[in-house]
Amino acid sequence: MRIGIISSSVFPVPPSTYGGLERVVYDLAVELGRIGEEVTLFAPKGSRAVRLGKDEEPLYRVMETVEPQMRVHVDWLGKEAEAWRAMEPHMGDFDIIHDHSWFAHVYVYKMAHPELRVIHTHHGMDPWRDQVGRPSLPPVQYPCLVGISNDHSMQMSLQTGLCYRTAYNGVNLKLYPFREEKGERFLFLSRITSIKGANVAIEVAKKKRIPLDLCGGTQFVDDQAYVLRIQQMCDGHLIRFIGEVSENEKVERLQSAKALLFPPQPPFREPFGLVPVEAMACGTPVIALRNGALPEVVKDGVSGFLCNTVEEMMEAVDRVDEIEPEACRKWAENFSREKMCGRYVELYGDVLRGIEW
Repeated sequence: MRIGIISSSVFPVPPSTYGGLERVVYDLAVELGRIGEEVTLFAPKGSRAVRLGKDEEPLYRVMETVEPQMRVHVDWLGKEAEAWRAMEPHMGDFDIIHDHSWFAHVYVYKMAHPELRVIHTHHGMDPWRDQVGRPSLPPVQYPCLVGISNDHSMQMSLQTGLCYRTAYNGVNLKLYPFREEKGERFLFLSRITSIKGANVAIEVAKKKRIPLDLCGGTQFVDDQAYVLRIQQMCDGHLIRFIGEVSENEKVERLQSAKALLFPPQPPFREPFGLVPVEAMACGTPVIALRNGALPEVVKDGVSGFLCNTVEEMMEAVDRVDEIEPEACRKWAENFSREKMCGRYVELYGDVLRGIEW
């Protein structure tokens, strides 16, 4: 297949630090290329292709679009329209387009070119908006929409009235080596934003008197005052604010953590949860609030604990040694990038055979 993959305009692919959507797009492009598909990735400037070996051909090719924005407060509609203008002349070169962007300009193109085969993975919890912010739906009968968990697909179907299929996100498990031995410090790892619940992780740590490190992106956030408040809640000893870390340091901290605390906060609904998968791949249990897709991602009592309240999270801290690191790794293998790729190949095949939804 000749596959065109459209990434967002936020970060280059692969991202150097934070970038969940972009990491998924990268792993998908790599795996599709590895199995022999012809892949072109449309992504911001600074994106790069990879090779299996020094003398090998790239697994996919890159067509750069716009400068990566790397911050929240941007005219995203305008930026994606600019990126689309760079992509549009090439749309006829592919058997199928797999769109991961936020505004999905490709559907306007499909109205004039109904032969174009398109599939769109929705990574957030908000439906599309038009130029003045009103809810807006793809202007085609069968947009072939994909959610990243069953819960996500259900929620988006309820919001839009459209059919969604599911393809779980996948990670490159080789980047997250299993380690049986754990340290004594707990870990919070996510963007430092209120919807991810860094303050809740601190509350658990303070009440239980457990050591906690807080790591995560501080640039792509909507409220810098919240970041400052989280920093002020840390004493530098029992509770330490680390901030943004490199990929290597992230893996080391995931491997050595006693457990990952993952308490996303309503009304936000976690559509998937890459970090819990990365932690479990390292053999590290996850103590999470029962939010969105997390009951699908974390196997309660096997790879961690799903909790309904902060009090239950505190109780789970005392039980974390019941979780076997090997069981965490085994469960994480359900979310490999190979399985993600296989699922998308199935969905591409349906679309190309005329089975659209």
